[in-house]
Amino acid sequence: MSFLQQIKERPILMNATIAVISFILLLVGINYFLLFYTHHDESLTVPDFKGMTLEEVQRICTERDLRFVIKDSVFSEEVPRLGVVEQNPKALSKVKKSRRIYLTLNVKKAPIIKLPDIINQTPTEAIPELQRLGFKINKEFEYKPDETNQLLGVKYKGKNILPGASLEKGSMITLVVGDMNSSAKVKVPKLVGKTLDIAMLILRGNDLNIGRISGDSSSNGKHNSGAIITKQNPEEDEMVAKGESIDIWLGKKKKKKDDE
Repeated sequence: MSFLQQIKERPILMNATIAVISFILLLVGINYFLLFYTHHDESLTVPDFKGMTLEEVQRICTERDLRFVIKDSVFSEEVPRLGVVEQNPKALSKVKKSRRIYLTLNVKKAPIIKLPDIINQTPTEAIPELQRLGFKINKEFEYKPDETNQLLGVKYKGKNILPGASLEKGSMITLVVGDMNSSAKVKVPKLVGKTLDIAMLILRGNDLNIGRISGDSSSNGKHNSGAIITKQNPEEDEMVAKGESIDIWLGKKKKKKDDE
């Protein structure tokens, strides 16, 4: 007798078999339903909105069945004005459809900060304070001759600005710094055509010294103070250190008009 015939002749066995099959089908159905429901609602990946404008965020959220809410605004130099600075959930997170994405935007206008009084401070002292306030410092300083290496001024877009000036946070400023090395150098004056005595006065007034003297001299070896300088070394307009000596070559003494 076959199994099917036994089931037909025994109602209890038939009912039990039907119950077992029904239970198995129910479990399989529930399992498929849960898998479908779970993957259906959590299959969306959150895009990376950082740096995007609101228009770009709106377009992407519409395409991917997401929603966004502006939660806060902060100042940032890394993204454009009104661009996305932060987001929650983070990029690449898995979320359900229609999930709200909370955004933090960059402010439309940067905060205003005031330039502190840093004149006569050294760059080492002033730069940390300026950066803490939110200023950007030009790596290339502007140097001016001075007896110290302290700050002499501040420039913004090529113009001098005073302590207390109001600028946007993140503004780039240039520091004007004293240059002791530059101040220790002077331009060589023109000595050619001058008499020896006048040349010595000129050199003394420029913190320079007379060096080797060649050319016209008297019988006792002394040079005529009225002799004319025909050549000099270093030459006119060269930059030399203070206290350096200038060599000169002398010609004949000037003749007075009465002697001609």
